[in-house]
Amino acid sequence: MTENEIVAELIGGTVEKILYRNTENGYCVLKLADDGQVTTVVGIMPDVSEGEMLEVSGYFDVHSSYGVQFKASSYNRTVPTNAVAILKYLSTGGIKGIGPATAKKLVHKFKEKTLEIIENDPRQIAEIKGITYKNAINFSQQLKERRSIREIILGLSNYGIGADKALSVYGKYGADSVELVKENPYCLCEEGLGFTFEFADSIAKSLGIVDDSSLRVSAGLVFVLRHNLQNGHTCLPRQKLCKVTAGMLGCNEVRVDDVCEETIYNRQLKMCRIDSREFIFLPRIYDAEYDICTKLLILQHYVYPEKAVTDKEISDIESGLSIKFDVMQIDAIKGSINNGVLVLTGGPGTGKSATRFTVKQTKR
Repeated sequence: MTENEIVAELIGGTVEKILYRNTENGYCVLKLADDGQVTTVVGIMPDVSEGEMLEVSGYFDVHSSYGVQFKASSYNRTVPTNAVAILKYLSTGGIKGIGPATAKKLVHKFKEKTLEIIENDPRQIAEIKGITYKNAINFSQQLKERRSIREIILGLSNYGIGADKALSVYGKYGADSVELVKENPYCLCEEGLGFTFEFADSIAKSLGIVDDSSLRVSAGLVFVLRHNLQNGHTCLPRQKLCKVTAGMLGCNEVRVDDVCEETIYNRQLKMCRIDSREFIFLPRIYDAEYDICTKLLILQHYVYPEKAVTDKEISDIESGLSIKFDVMQIDAIKGSINNGVLVLTGGPGTGKSATRFTVKQTKR
């Protein structure tokens, strides 16, 4: 039976101890206690702290080294509501900057309303001796951020996005992540998030976004350009780009060209006219090409006449290597030494290596 065929179980309890946490991907190992029974739970739970109540969905599994564990596929959490649980939550690092002593002061004064006041009324928190208003604001922001992360993980799960990927989305788009995905699922195709165009496309279809919408077509244009980067193409002719994109999306080519014009106008793509043909770039690739070109043009203006190589020096190297350079190789040797920049190209066996070696050996 595969993992997908396993029927999910539901367990609940209080987080007794955090055994391990990876702050980068949110993976967590914790002890969950319920009526004296303690269960080891593992999974993506980035914002869980000791003292919290959890309801976890998943299944039991036997780890070869650690024994029986409950693998969490999703979870719901509730902030502790009684004074004892709140004290444990705050004392064990629930909010950075609050240690056991401060936690006692807070719970002693505000009782069951401690967390509510921390989040919504930091001025009252600043009245506690040893807590500045700046620190109180920081505590409030931490609780709000945790609530935001919790809501985002839950919201994105509706689109089949797991907790680990949800964290990546949150890291890029922040508190507006769910709304952004709902408005434009193709934002998931941004570099660094790891989602495929097909996955974003499936979400778009479920949301009723039509095949020739500007959102879908512009994302398709970007996808084709990124795909061709892997083949060494920093740009594509506009006509070819639109034709390939239209074929991939099943859209009218004229419609794709219209959206291409929109994306250029909105600076999502960059157009450059070369020999009366329009070429389309991703903006960062265009900027990189422009920067390289600018530097090459600057180098081109540097000449070193005082270091010019002589025919005798070349002849001496020919004798030492027992070879004879052709005219083009000699021009390349002189050009690379006498000019600020020279591009040396050619297929295998055309003499590039011998030319480079000669340049290194030539007196300069």
